[in-house]
Amino acid sequence: MLDVTSHHNTFRLIERFKYYYLHLYNQTSRSIDKSEQKKVNNMNNHNHHNNEPRQDETPAVEIINARKSYCIGEMEVPVLQGIDLSIQRGEFLAIMGPSGSGKSTLANLIGCRDHPTEGEIRVLGNVVNKLSNDELAHLRGEIGFVFQTFDLTSGMSAFQNVELPAIVYQKHGCNPEKRAKELLELVGLADRMHHKPAELSGGQRQRVAIARALVNDPSIILADEPTASLDASTGAEIMKIFKNLNRDGRTVIMITHDPAIASHADRIMNVKDGLLVSGNMNT
Repeated sequence: MLDVTSHHNTFRLIERFKYYYLHLYNQTSRSIDKSEQKKVNNMNNHNHHNNEPRQDETPAVEIINARKSYCIGEMEVPVLQGIDLSIQRGEFLAIMGPSGSGKSTLANLIGCRDHPTEGEIRVLGNVVNKLSNDELAHLRGEIGFVFQTFDLTSGMSAFQNVELPAIVYQKHGCNPEKRAKELLELVGLADRMHHKPAELSGGQRQRVAIARALVNDPSIILADEPTASLDASTGAEIMKIFKNLNRDGRTVIMITHDPAIASHADRIMNVKDGLLVSGNMNT
């Protein structure tokens, strides 16, 4: 018998991925522009083991005097107040702050899921404020999202959860089935790929979420509190995965409130009351 609830949840997830990716790609007439693909491939092949980008590279993310406010009735509530931040390609950055500090709003701006009220956001050299919906959909394909709550579809296996965005996004040259299997093996879940989320531990579900974030070979990994729902030991295992991804050349941007988790990053920036108040390099 058809599980109506599971079917409905799967449909909702497909629609969610369509929101991020499908504006630019349809099955009959569109493919990734070759010049853009060449640029992405060149970037992915660049060796960032020393975490020092070439001088001729634009930063992965540039935030210039960004402000964000929301209107509640007739009252305007400021959340971010003049943020300036440059994140280099191949960098591992942790953004810290207490609840309500504005760090998740900042993550939404970096992830092209929201626009600033004032200021400018540049991602991989693109001025986000000026992009069309199609161009935004394309750019989101270069960002892999990892969430605190995993956001897996309960009625689908680990393999199906990982494969889904590759099917929707249809990146040129990607075999979704092969890619999903390779990534589940990479995160140590080769023997659990046909299990559904309820049959997996919290750490295993987050590994599935990381594999899903990687399936379209993004340039940037954006993780919002990726270990907050995990115990310390499992959280440390997840951080090893992020560090390995960074060593392979990906830019990793992690939002966290936990100093122990932030200590794994190359650099830590602190957000308080909508402002960047301090930052330091880890040694």
